[in-house]
Amino acid sequence: MTAAAAVNRAGQAWQGQLGVYADEHLPGLQRLADGIRAAGSVSAVQLHHGGLEFWVAPMATEDSRRLTPSARQMTTGAARRYR
Repeated sequence: MTAAAAVNRAGQAWQGQLGVYADEHLPGLQRLADGIRAAGSVSAVQLHHGGLEFWVAPMATEDSRRLTPSARQMTTGAARRYR
């Protein structure tokens, strides 16, 4: 079982957290799975979003503002900016 794996960049809770949200992660995830399999075991991943407890510096920039759960409705324009 992996530790909590970030499901998107905005939900990364700490520096160096395992990510499973981009194609760039595939080579490392493949190496991890191969190593686990070679040891005769099976793997599982714990999906995780840090919510309000995300890791900020140095990743956050004006263009990569964090999205966290809120009671505020998102406008269509705002949703398009974060696609």
